[in-house]
Amino acid sequence: MSAARRTPQHRIAETVAGELRDRILAGADRLPTQDQLVTEFGVSYPSVREALRILETEGLVTVRRGSVGGAEVHRPDESSAAYHLGLALQGAAVPLGDLAAGLQLLEPLCVAEVARRTDRLKVVVPVLTRNVDASAEAVADGAAFTRIAREFHDLVVEYTPNATVRHVVGSLVALWSAQEE
Repeated sequence: MSAARRTPQHRIAETVAGELRDRILAGADRLPTQDQLVTEFGVSYPSVREALRILETEGLVTVRRGSVGGAEVHRPDESSAAYHLGLALQGAAVPLGDLAAGLQLLEPLCVAEVARRTDRLKVVVPVLTRNVDASAEAVADGAAFTRIAREFHDLVVEYTPNATVRHVVGSLVALWSAQEE
């Protein structure tokens, strides 16, 4: 929908949704009730409902109806990013092998960054060593071994110091893990 064709009510709803989105991303666990939002923003109930619908479409809230109703907040994480990325990759007909190749390109970058951490010997190496030991113990159990080996990759990404790389690669890892299940 072009900006010129948007109704005033829709523009109001987008403005309210933007304010609420900022609160969610800043860490809000709950949103006010519809009555409170109508009062706070000085807008109509349909505008508030449309704002919540926008946030629901973005995956930031789930609106429950009825006596236990309200907006349940969902902060974005690697899994939610992976879901949307997965839809985009599916829509572009990107094969699963391409995702695997992408991870093979990016995981060594994470390993290099983890290796540069000054606290790696105290913080990272003990955790990775425990994981390797656990995988050695589980080698006879294919499912357990696969799960523990996958956790090794998750740990490397988790300990990557660059937050952007950690979240991007974490999203790809979550997407790959969902394909493995």
